[in-house]
Amino acid sequence: MLLTAAVLLASVASPAAAQGADELRIVTVGAAVTETVHALGAGDSIVGVDTTSQWPETVRQLPSVGYMRALGVEGLLSLRPSLVLCTAEAGPRAVLDQLGSAGTRVEVLPAPASIADAEALVRRVGELLDRQDRSHDVVATLRRQVEEARARLPQGSAPRVLFLVHAPTGAAPLAAGRGTPASAMIELAGGINVAASLEGYKPIGPEAMLAASPQVVVVPAGTVARAGGAKAILQQGALAETPAGRDGRLVEADPYVVAFGPRTGQAIADLGRRIHAPALHASR
Repeated sequence: MLLTAAVLLASVASPAAAQGADELRIVTVGAAVTETVHALGAGDSIVGVDTTSQWPETVRQLPSVGYMRALGVEGLLSLRPSLVLCTAEAGPRAVLDQLGSAGTRVEVLPAPASIADAEALVRRVGELLDRQDRSHDVVATLRRQVEEARARLPQGSAPRVLFLVHAPTGAAPLAAGRGTPASAMIELAGGINVAASLEGYKPIGPEAMLAASPQVVVVPAGTVARAGGAKAILQQGALAETPAGRDGRLVEADPYVVAFGPRTGQAIADLGRRIHAPALHASR
């Protein structure tokens, strides 16, 4: 019984308390996780990040462990992390299990998809890093910034917005339906998600895209770059015949826009400004 209790206590102890905050070597996977650790003042403990982590700029100089859904054991272990913080989107799961078997503590956190989720993430990471007091301040700031951003949104008709994770040429692009962080952010920014009839990320065909009649298309910045630019995307298939295609209204979204982290208020203000911008002035 005593041994069982000791094991349970060890499993719930925060990594910072167990090892000492100055000795932590953290790998963060996911933009929201990375930004949360920095917001809590523990950025100096990060020794590696994934490719979605782009803020603050200093993290771009850190070793990369690759795309969050395609992690590799060797690359992660080479950084000698004492703690890997990631969301449930990270994987493959087998890689995370191998890290645990190798003695690395892995904390898998729920992927945030709302303001409440963002607050919960801050609190949980605050517990893990023994920075509960700081987490209270971060949550308070997050709430205030969200309220300010929402209050400043343009009034009037809401733009019809389509968030696309664009697929390779010849395949139907994936649209962000209800239940996705992208859909939640569109609504928070004062827009209407025209793909809300879909659930999750689903392919959207030409007829459905024309029927949706989006006025603005939002596409991840990395996808835009790989596709050869906004014009190349807007000229593809049925998209070219939509109001967004005709008016050239494509917004490039950086990862933080749908990350639901400490900068959610800024993300709402940024996306809101751009989806409400006049035609031909909505691109990045």
